[in-house]
Amino acid sequence: MVNPSVIKLILPRATGEQTVAKKMINVSVDANRNVTIDDVPVTIETLEISLQEKIKTLVDPSVVLKVDQSLSVQDFVDILDIGAKLKVRMVLAVQNKN
Repeated sequence: MVNPSVIKLILPRATGEQTVAKKMINVSVDANRNVTIDDVPVTIETLEISLQEKIKTLVDPSVVLKVDQSLSVQDFVDILDIGAKLKVRMVLAVQNKN
C-alpha cells in the first residue's frame, strides 16, 4: 500500500554548528533545611533566584529533588512551587526499597 499523506522534503542546511544544552540539575535539602544546587550551597531564601540563574542557559530544564524524608510536606511543596513558577520539570529522587 502507498501512503498518500507522505510529503517529501528537502531540509535547509545550516552553516554553523548549534548545540543545545540539556542537563539535569540536582537540588538537595537535608534534614536541617540546608540546600545545595549541584553541590553548591544556597539558602532556602535564595533558592529561587539561584535556580533561575542556573537554568537560564538550559533548554527544557529538569530538576532532580533529593529531599530528606524528615522534612515537612510544606517544605517540599514550597520547593515545588518554585519549580512551577520557573516552569521547570521537577522529579523526586527516592531510594530503592531493597
